[in-house]
Amino acid sequence: MKKSTRSIDHILLLTPDLEAARGVYERFGFLMTPYGDHRPLLGTANHTVTFPTTFLELLAIIDDDIPSAVRREDVARRAGVHMMGFKTEDVAADAASFARQAPGQWTEERVSTRRMTLANGETVTGSIDYTMQQIELNREVRFFVGKNTTAGVTWNPDFLNHANGARRIMELHFVADEGRETLLRDLTMIHGEDCMVESGGEVAFHTENEALIVKSASDVDFEPTSRAPYVAGLKIEVADCEALAALLTRNGRSFQRRSGGAISIRPEDAYGLYLEFAERT
Repeated sequence: MKKSTRSIDHILLLTPDLEAARGVYERFGFLMTPYGDHRPLLGTANHTVTFPTTFLELLAIIDDDIPSAVRREDVARRAGVHMMGFKTEDVAADAASFARQAPGQWTEERVSTRRMTLANGETVTGSIDYTMQQIELNREVRFFVGKNTTAGVTWNPDFLNHANGARRIMELHFVADEGRETLLRDLTMIHGEDCMVESGGEVAFHTENEALIVKSASDVDFEPTSRAPYVAGLKIEVADCEALAALLTRNGRSFQRRSGGAISIRPEDAYGLYLEFAERT
């Protein structure tokens, strides 16, 4: 089976209250990056959970006077992942290719930057070039492809030492019943049909770093937060599930034990995102 080179660059979790969300994810044991400000290009701010090749971005709108790729009505409808991006080496070529395959659905090449102040007082700027799907889609997640032009800022080794022992994202799970074919069409366009595997009603797209799995609502043991296709959860590799359970207990966080010793956190406790933690097998 071939693996797509367009692995996950980052996942954007929209929240109504950025600092409250940061506190929740810190109590899960994640090390959060300093406050990042996207102005003047975008009216948003963030904290991120960084892994060696990708990151989970907690994102909130802070300036309604600056156009953004997100809308307050999206956040008001449901906190959760509304956008996610994949890596590319040539944004312009991908933008042109996707525009030919799906006319009118992809933007021209754009740039996003964020500034953050490190613990030593140094201010650094991260930047990504990207092309994104238009906002009017019949689902809760839009895709973009991008090239991070400041990888040393984004994947600073100082951001990788998580108290919960988190090492990487192993799987990303979509839930899709209505609109499933549209979601699969776009994932196939981005990753290629030869990276797709169907098994038992699930469809998986394999990249160099993780698997993207499309499930039905009947395949998950939590209440879906949307009827439209959406990003429902992440499976994260950790060093030691017993140590994680002890940390969550100390921090007063609710969790469930899974078969094989894995740990899960319900979507309502993690801003709309189901989290599963497992040791590498």
